[in-house]
Amino acid sequence: MERHISYHQQKRWRYAGLGQELRLQFPFLIVVALYVAGVAIIAQIYGLEELFRIALYSTMMRTPAILTVPMVLLTYALYLGLVEKEPYPLRRLKRDLTQNILTIGGIVGIATPLLVIPYMISAFTSFKSMIPLIRPFHWDAPLEKLDAFLHLALRHGKLRISFLEMFIQR
Repeated sequence: MERHISYHQQKRWRYAGLGQELRLQFPFLIVVALYVAGVAIIAQIYGLEELFRIALYSTMMRTPAILTVPMVLLTYALYLGLVEKEPYPLRRLKRDLTQNILTIGGIVGIATPLLVIPYMISAFTSFKSMIPLIRPFHWDAPLEKLDAFLHLALRHGKLRISFLEMFIQR
């Protein structure tokens, strides 16, 4: 028996998951927006607007995203054929894509981080370049001591004798 689905039911199912996905992405978007706004405010306060570049990595991040999609699809098709012994892996791939990924919720769930993370990284890089101008040399000495401790007092590829003397018994 064939079941008739009304236009409104089809429309509702088409957008099913959108609200849920937006609710899931909302905290992430708020954190990114607050961070980017905070860096912009700091740049404004200290007169470093020229160092605040919001779209520093946005174009550079497109290429890995574009190259990743075919590799993931190929890997999944190979997994279906070789591991799950699916007789028709491409049909299963198409079915899985249309049911799970190529829905409004799935597209929003994938696209949101891919679109937002480059701006977060750009704001982070901008802020990192502002730190020496805002507070110059404040942490240089403590970080140098920590660096010497972590790297066993290696300086430009040479061991400092004073560090080795602690371990050598005379």
